[in-house]
Amino acid sequence: LETHPALDFIQGGTPLLPGVSSRRVQQLHFDLVGEVFLVKERGRFKVPLAGWPMPPTWVQSTPTSAFPYYVVGYRGWSAQIPEADVLWVRDADPLNPYARGVGYGKALADELEADEYAAKTVRQLFFNRAQPDFLVFPKGERATMNPGETRRFELDWINRLQGYWKAWKPYFLNREVGIYEFAKDLRAMQFQELRDSMRDAIYQTLGIPPEKLGVLENANRSTIDASDLIFAKNVLVPRLELWRSYYQECLLPEYDDKLIIDYVTPITEDREFTLKAAQAAAW
Repeated sequence: LETHPALDFIQGGTPLLPGVSSRRVQQLHFDLVGEVFLVKERGRFKVPLAGWPMPPTWVQSTPTSAFPYYVVGYRGWSAQIPEADVLWVRDADPLNPYARGVGYGKALADELEADEYAAKTVRQLFFNRAQPDFLVFPKGERATMNPGETRRFELDWINRLQGYWKAWKPYFLNREVGIYEFAKDLRAMQFQELRDSMRDAIYQTLGIPPEKLGVLENANRSTIDASDLIFAKNVLVPRLELWRSYYQECLLPEYDDKLIIDYVTPITEDREFTLKAAQAAAW
């Protein structure tokens, strides 16, 4: 069937979120949190026409046998939605498969936060963080300086040296001073190695080939070509199969028990295997 209300529900999106945007939000909810809540908009004969994505953070409680409603709230708004009017897609928590779902975002929380804070730390280096670049203090035989002298010395230093056009100018003193410079060696802190390690852990957990994310340190033409096959087989197909199973069991019976939903596999032909087979058996 090329036209059907079920296809409109899956592909059409909503007036505020077109189909592509709606499916992207749904997949992000599933991957990050492990749950997707689609509020069913019904038309004539109570047939679902569209699914409105509802952020999992809005859902305060899920239905029980004694209270078959979803309790949702956002800011000052709250509501109770009947269980039949929500399609709940979830990645079951192994610790409690009958409770709320759990996604990759929870499993990778430490890696994601470590990478985020590493980036913020590098950013903060462009601010002084209440820490000067260096300290100047009296030293030697005349190692005394009253507050008035210190203030005049500070103002004179700033007036003569501060600003881009005053760079590289010398400053002459009539006494010995000590200078303590705070070290800011990013290489010693190994931020790049840390962020690379967190990045690798994230895409390896998701099963995404590094070539799909632009990580080309160990890539070549063969690995780049093979990344499409690996990505489709290990990342896309499991997600497509999960959505297919939920739609088949939880959505299509509302239209017709005889309907069967399927998808076109994104797995491309293995050209290298086809070439080797043709070389081994040309007929």
